[in-house]
Amino acid sequence: MKYLVGNWKMNCEAQEASDLLHVYKQLSGTTDNKVWAAVPACYFQQAARVLEGSNAQFGGQNVYSQAKGAFTGEISYGMLSSMGASFVLVGHSERRNVFGESREILKDKLRFLASSVTKTFTVILCTGETLEQHDDLEAVLTADLEFILSDLPANDQLSLIIAYEPIWAIGTGKVPVVADIKRAHALIKELAITYIPQERMLGVLYGGSVTDANCREILAEDLVDGVLVGGASIKADVWSRLVEVANS
Repeated sequence: MKYLVGNWKMNCEAQEASDLLHVYKQLSGTTDNKVWAAVPACYFQQAARVLEGSNAQFGGQNVYSQAKGAFTGEISYGMLSSMGASFVLVGHSERRNVFGESREILKDKLRFLASSVTKTFTVILCTGETLEQHDDLEAVLTADLEFILSDLPANDQLSLIIAYEPIWAIGTGKVPVVADIKRAHALIKELAITYIPQERMLGVLYGGSVTDANCREILAEDLVDGVLVGGASIKADVWSRLVEVANS
């Protein structure tokens, strides 16, 4: 079983979103893999309605580190959970590089979630290196994950997936060689279980220019537990082919 997670980012207007959610619903019934969609917050209600009764799940692209308050534009865990979201992305490179989210901010988010989650919920924590950092891949990933994951409160309801997303590969059409993906995933798995009980560490995904054309080779690796997909996840035909390839 693999995780096939689509990150819609800031895309799709209302009718497009509805059409795409129906595709996710239909595809989730054709596979033993997990079909998940990280949708814009304005589509949570729509996602809950369309996906109800299916194997597909939806989640958020961001979460704040407090329960409520004067934080214009932010979204809380309570909002996510009450709308039926089952997961949230934390630390995507666009949140870090475009919106200035530091490791300290990401650590605060995970600490808050670990203190607050009261029913089954999953964090997909994203990490990765720039092209300039690629030669120091191990040091970059180690520093990032050790800082963010250390000293988290224990919570049996909170599970973790880590998405390895080399920043230089996101949206560029460039993908690391499989040997580098394996090297990164092996390191991440080793680091994660130092801080997270093994039964709550669900896997490591690869993200960065994943398409229906390259996902077979990526998913064939035992150390790759799934993919986090951007642009290809909002194109119904491409996403359908990707899920089909993952099934084969």
